[in-house]
Amino acid sequence: MKTTKNSELCQCCGIQINKDPENGGTNLDVTQNAKYCTYCYPDGEFLFKATVEEMQAFCIDKMIEQGS
Repeated sequence: MKTTKNSELCQCCGIQINKDPENGGTNLDVTQNAKYCTYCYPDGEFLFKATVEEMQAFCIDKMIEQGS
């Protein structure tokens, strides 16, 4: 079984960065940020201001979309 290093996972939601359509979020200066995905960290700002339950639901939906 193939394993994924933590550095290859979004540090916010845990999705695999290589499955992110943009290959990671972007910083405020538009440079790539490999620690977070585009769903969580576009344009240098975290999108999620959610409860744990809302974050879990979001992650489950994205995992299903990606075939996990």
